[in-house]
Amino acid sequence: MPIKLKVALPGFNVLTETNPRNIVYDSTASHLKTVQSGKIVKTVNASSIVSETIDHKIGIIPMVMGFFRESAGQKWFIAMGQAPDVTLSRPLSDFNVSIGVTETKIIFYFINNAAGQKTIEVQYEIFSEGI
Repeated sequence: MPIKLKVALPGFNVLTETNPRNIVYDSTASHLKTVQSGKIVKTVNASSIVSETIDHKIGIIPMVMGFFRESAGQKWFIAMGQAPDVTLSRPLSDFNVSIGVTETKIIFYFINNAAGQKTIEVQYEIFSEGI
């Protein structure tokens, strides 16, 4: 027999609750699952774009989320797959990461609009459902 997991909001009985708004998690529902994650660090010359390709072999276009920062910095930004492949501007930053997604590959574009070299760090997760 498969194991099922349910978590209810505080004050609600997980065994009797029927309103899905009061259930935080239900393993019988369809959820995105992390199928792959990793970290990439690239040094990018001034006014340049470099890329890194990750093979995922899922066979469908998955959702991809990347958190990125200049390695020396504390502020993280977010990039999502299915956005335009290359976005050359991000408010308050002279660097950016853009993500391209296909049925078999994820392409991370590391974009440096600064006058000097930057080292950019990305932590990413690839999600899919029904795996």
